[in-house]
Amino acid sequence: MSSMTMHIGRRSRGFSLVELMVAILLSSLLLLGVLQIFSDASSSDRANSALSRLQESGRVALEVLKRDIRRTGYQGCASSSIATRSGSSLIFPRDAFGVRNETAANGGSIEGAATASDTLTVRYAAPAPITVAGITSSTLTLPSAISFTADQTFLLTDCLNVVIFKPSAAGSNVTSITTANSNFSGIAPGARLYRVNQSTFAICASGRGLCRNNHDGSGAQELIADAENFQVLYGIRASGQTRWVNASSLTSTLREQVTQLQLSLVISSPENAASGTSTQTLSIANLGQNTALAAAGDQRLRRVFTTAIELRNRQ
Repeated sequence: MSSMTMHIGRRSRGFSLVELMVAILLSSLLLLGVLQIFSDASSSDRANSALSRLQESGRVALEVLKRDIRRTGYQGCASSSIATRSGSSLIFPRDAFGVRNETAANGGSIEGAATASDTLTVRYAAPAPITVAGITSSTLTLPSAISFTADQTFLLTDCLNVVIFKPSAAGSNVTSITTANSNFSGIAPGARLYRVNQSTFAICASGRGLCRNNHDGSGAQELIADAENFQVLYGIRASGQTRWVNASSLTSTLREQVTQLQLSLVISSPENAASGTSTQTLSIANLGQNTALAAAGDQRLRRVFTTAIELRNRQ
């Protein structure tokens, strides 16, 4: 009987307070370890996801820019060596990057101060020309009705002559266009009429995003979100060497000698994704002492996308 009582007593004895506290401590440490692993994995996934979005945004941005910039100065069937007639509202190739000293609102290519973002304007004859039915010194007769604003720029060419002009007034479903400058004389019948596209690229007014303004009344449209800095250099080819200059150095003569552009675009993640505050400076396409962009001092990821673009109509 005594032996049985002692056996039951040993089986009914529980954990001591010290043992419970040790068990709780070990469980807490294990749980903290699991949570830390989960947190690290989540941070890594967030950073990888942000980096992936950055790379895709940069790729798309450069493709859009390349598509428009490569067309700069295109004047239909006319060779790039054929000069625009005097009296034209624009002169290609000189004005294909925006007339010197124009404002960004009017379509200028503007150099930002120091490392501030630049503005780039490109102009070219758009696809889908109209074959002109009749020509006088100041009036074109068209085979079908079209509409246009008074600010629309047109390019007329018979492959041997080029005239760039604006209409005397806006037209709605009209079959003729008249210009104040009587410089259509001598253009061969069957000449082609192109609308001139004008696109201005700049960082959006919000300071985040790359915008394009087509100067058609629709205003600036965001192309890529989270772009923070946009730089442009102009390549002047001479004696087998390329010299890079800023927009502020582009004289009328140099504008005609540009054969390529170098662009850099800084894009950031939309939210904090780095584990710590960034202290990294970024190399941008600029000259002199303005080739590095200071660290932003936040936890967003940033990448610089740089490319050089050959101009098809300057070779």
